[in-house]
Amino acid sequence: MTQRRTDSVYPRPLTPLFGREHELQRLMHLLTHKERQFVTVRGPGGVGKTHLALHLAPFLEDSFPGGVYFIALDACLDKLSAINTIGRWLDRDWDANPDIEHLARIIDARRTLLILDNLEQISGIAAALSALMHQTTSLSILGTSQKQIGIDGEVVVILEPLEPPAATVHEATQLLCNPCVQVFLEQAHRVTGGEIALENDLPAIAEIARALDGIPLAIQLAASRTNVLSPSALLPRLQQQIEVLSSQRNDVPDRLRTIRGAMEWTFGRLTPVQQMVFLHLCLFEGPADFAMIETLCQELMGNSSGLDIVESLVANSMLRHIPDSDQFLVLSVLRTFGRDQLEQASLTTSAHRILAKVVAAMVARADVELTERHQPEVLNRLDRAYPTVRALIGWALAHREYEMVAQIGGHLWRYAEIRGGTAELAQWLDTVLPIVGTPPGNVHIANAWISRGYVAAVQLSWDVAVTAFSTAIDLLLQTSHKRALTQAHCGLARAWRGKRDITEARVWLDRAELLARQIGFRRAEVTIMVNRAELCVLEHRIDTAQSLYEHSINELEELGDIVCMAATISRASEIEVLRHDLPQALALLRRAEEIDRQYDSRASLTQTLVSLADVRHAMGDSRRALANLEEAIEVCRTTGLPRIEQQARLRFAQIAHESGNTTAAALACAELLMLYRNSLDSTIVTAVLDIVRDIATDGDDIATISAIAAMPRYTPEVLMQAQRIAQRCGDHTTQVVDGGVLSAREIEILHLLALDLSTTEIAQALSISPRTVTTHIGNAMAKLNVKSRTAAVARALASTAT
Repeated sequence: MTQRRTDSVYPRPLTPLFGREHELQRLMHLLTHKERQFVTVRGPGGVGKTHLALHLAPFLEDSFPGGVYFIALDACLDKLSAINTIGRWLDRDWDANPDIEHLARIIDARRTLLILDNLEQISGIAAALSALMHQTTSLSILGTSQKQIGIDGEVVVILEPLEPPAATVHEATQLLCNPCVQVFLEQAHRVTGGEIALENDLPAIAEIARALDGIPLAIQLAASRTNVLSPSALLPRLQQQIEVLSSQRNDVPDRLRTIRGAMEWTFGRLTPVQQMVFLHLCLFEGPADFAMIETLCQELMGNSSGLDIVESLVANSMLRHIPDSDQFLVLSVLRTFGRDQLEQASLTTSAHRILAKVVAAMVARADVELTERHQPEVLNRLDRAYPTVRALIGWALAHREYEMVAQIGGHLWRYAEIRGGTAELAQWLDTVLPIVGTPPGNVHIANAWISRGYVAAVQLSWDVAVTAFSTAIDLLLQTSHKRALTQAHCGLARAWRGKRDITEARVWLDRAELLARQIGFRRAEVTIMVNRAELCVLEHRIDTAQSLYEHSINELEELGDIVCMAATISRASEIEVLRHDLPQALALLRRAEEIDRQYDSRASLTQTLVSLADVRHAMGDSRRALANLEEAIEVCRTTGLPRIEQQARLRFAQIAHESGNTTAAALACAELLMLYRNSLDSTIVTAVLDIVRDIATDGDDIATISAIAAMPRYTPEVLMQAQRIAQRCGDHTTQVVDGGVLSAREIEILHLLALDLSTTEIAQALSISPRTVTTHIGNAMAKLNVKSRTAAVARALASTAT
């Protein structure tokens, strides 16, 4: 006779549940609003599926009079052993002859819930459970699995990792409310007896949670090490050793005692093809667009459709789909595991070479698309891929794969110009181009030289640009790559214009235009038109320049190259300045500024801000002019545009001086001489010395500056002396702290923070951008060696009071 259990049977969890309130509510609703339901909680190993199910069980007892049964199936490999295990839980006299009909009779008509833990490894389980559901009238099943079971009527609830604290969150009260931090602290308190110094450890704990992508098991395993390592000491080890994430607990399956065990458990159940694609995806540093995954599958298997592979990896929780996008992500602990697997199989080099083909195809396509419509989408795609690009180039440089760097770097100059990465790209190319040489006809190397030329042009390094473009032309002359040759001709014309050689610039523009018309390269024709307009400005042919600018702007808008259109609008404002129509010049520059900010086009924004400063100063608004220059300096500093930064600093000093703010002018001169004493152009030095001599009050200082100004060249030692004099001309409105010198602006912003103004309100009060405010706050925090804004304000005010 069947002796069915009549009481609910499930273990009571010993640890609390953090951050799963929404999932609990959803599962309770799914399982109670229908008589019969099959729900699968799916997620990667260690995400907390079992823990969630155990916490859910007590809430469901009243809704299931037939009982709530938690049945662990991690030891079962086939449906027969699984049915036997379920039968033994429900029937005290189970005869070990698995029979779905008999099991259905045991369950009978009372509402019953089976919580079946770890279904992913059981062969044939879908058919068995489907049959059981069809032969019962009041059975519901909640399964936990790393993949979808695949039966009719199944409802899948994806359990995502917990959300780690944002990198911008520093306050202790906010960090303590984060579920990842709570998981860590709860486990750490168990192994240390509560000996965690919260104020000091919270930032490191937050960083650990981010490094582990919010996976609860990984966070718990990390926290279990705090009996021997502080969170700060643990963090760098986590980034290098997956073995750190282990535990000595005996009450969990072997595969959950280490994070590696959890990864191996899942990885071993993939097919060889799925394993190979997964391992290559582990080389991505962030999300991968589906198009890139398809290209990867094409390289690996000759199969252009990666849909089935992606679907299977997502179903097995090895790949995470980012909602509302075509992007997929391998979690960081999985990436570490996958890279270890590549290393052990001696596949690291070949995998990087395959990834290089995928990345090269992507950046080459994006290089063209950045001059067409949908620029925001292309920029976002490159933003997502850039961490992978940077890591790949870093690997290539370390392993002397120099042509790989040249091939990828040859298509990055437009993106680097827009996002402010020209200094980094120049460093990469300067490393590899002398080594790869100048093989005739090699279009990849030629593109790399073109890229180097445009980067130099953005940085106003005109001699470097002339050399780079000329080298590219020599490589391309004997090839059929007319598009690249046209770009090189356009670049060389731009470089000669930068050197103020109008005749030479026009020669190369004419050659570029001939080529562009031959191959129907419309975008290049517009570039040529913009360059001709700029030549007309140098020749003071204002009406012709304006006509060319207007036509170029219309063409760029029609083509969809809005970023270049904004830069062209900014240049066109010079026409209105020459005509003394300052309101119209200001209107054009504000339009360009709006687009630059919308598209985060940093190189263009710096030039626009400098031009805005000149126009606003001419209109009598020196305060906003100085604010524009201050932001331009900060953008240049963070994006590596030293020549533009020098010009912006000089204009700041000049406008401050002309406005009667001798203190700001003197300090600006001192800082410029200090930062760039080894690389200043003589014209800038002369202009700086003129300002300092004009505002100096000490007779010896005036005499010294006059003597310096008479020198044919300026050594760093001489400029240091000039800097000291300039410093004395100011009234020392800076503040010396342990980590450096707080500038007057940084002090001003910290005082406004003390008044409880938000970043936006401070930006409005000072007529600067919110990003500039945030940068100043970050700089002040670094100098004061504090981790929060509150602490920075307290330190600054205390120092001021002293």
